[in-house]
Amino acid sequence: MNRLVLVPLVFAWVSSSVALAAGPKPRVVRKASPRTGLIVTHDEELVRAVKKKDRGALERLAERMGPGHLGEALHRPDPAVAEAALIALPLTRGAVLEIGAVTDLLDSSNVTLAAASARVLGQLLDGAEPGALDDWEVPPDVVERACNGLRALATRGEAAVTARVAAISAIASASVLCPAASGELAALLRDPVPAVRRATALVLRPEERRANGALRDVVRDPERLVVSAAVATLCRDEPADGSGAGAPIKTDAPPGAVVEQARMMVSSRGTPAADAVEMLGCLARAATPADKQILDQVRRGPASPLRDRAAELMSVSDRLRTQ
Repeated sequence: MNRLVLVPLVFAWVSSSVALAAGPKPRVVRKASPRTGLIVTHDEELVRAVKKKDRGALERLAERMGPGHLGEALHRPDPAVAEAALIALPLTRGAVLEIGAVTDLLDSSNVTLAAASARVLGQLLDGAEPGALDDWEVPPDVVERACNGLRALATRGEAAVTARVAAISAIASASVLCPAASGELAALLRDPVPAVRRATALVLRPEERRANGALRDVVRDPERLVVSAAVATLCRDEPADGSGAGAPIKTDAPPGAVVEQARMMVSSRGTPAADAVEMLGCLARAATPADKQILDQVRRGPASPLRDRAAELMSVSDRLRTQ
């Protein structure tokens, strides 16, 4: 036999013999937690599910780990593991037990972690499950510390803008449980950072908007996106069904200035789509021929939430007129 053919055959025989001697690859034994009886989940599984954006896998892992193990993962030195735990935490029963651990991350030097922890606190404190805090016996001082932490992050000028904006949104979500914190949002309308002013304008509650004319000057802000947010928020007060057509706008800002801004910005390319949808309420309420013409033009435009809202408002207006 040719030596060039014999050498590879011998090598293949030796390799297979070694593999057989070594035996089959041992299976990885997954241990159960002595505390919960559930299969122990490794940090890498959690991080991998987050990277893949696999919601189903995240829900299964969150249920398997429970708030206790996820709370431990929040303190891992690897920020990727802590962030993955933050994302999974709201998906598990009893997540409110880790409000204190999440609050600790608000002061993280890692901007992503600080912002993510603010968003998660907004979810845990939004009151969607009214009895959760009592059911899991979460101490009131833990909730108070979380509210104070969000307020401190939102008002900390040297903090990263993304983290401050996340804290502002979280305070608005937690307004029922953090009433003292939400009352101080109006002061941020004068913050030097435009993104902070915009975020604040978008989440102010009606009573805060009326207090001391909170939004009166914001509709003249030098930053267009801040003005857009202020006008959208003021127009959001209009009845959702458009039934207020023709009635005066109840707002602390000059009605003419608000409507005029809405007319100019609603069809402008630089106006965020979500803001424009809210602005249509002001045009429907003003109900002048010019406003009706704008609504009609938007209704005839390409498919979008803006077109759907214009069609809805015009339909209600037509129905009211024929009654």
